[in-house]
Amino acid sequence: MKIKVDGCFLSPERVIAGTMGSIGETRLDMYFGKDWDGFDKIIVFRTPLGKVVQSRCDQDGACIPEEVMRERGKSSFCVVGEQGGIKRRTLCGELYVLGTIDTGDDI
Repeated sequence: MKIKVDGCFLSPERVIAGTMGSIGETRLDMYFGKDWDGFDKIIVFRTPLGKVVQSRCDQDGACIPEEVMRERGKSSFCVVGEQGGIKRRTLCGELYVLGTIDTGDDI
């Protein structure tokens, strides 16, 4: 999933991350405008169950945490940046994890 970050805006604002249980392989590819140059960036997620988790951005984006991909439903997310005491954050985006067959832990 490719997401453009321009100032405080995300495009697209809604993405489908995949299916529940797909863990450790799903990334958000982030493309930042020049106004984000030099900022340390993390993505903060609020899972469908209300838990807040985060993932550090590298130059290309970030892996979606296991807690987000574990449950079917809508999570919200935003990018938070910090540089020399300056903080910024984007508007919230929506990330959807779709349901599938529950195979248990045997597969």
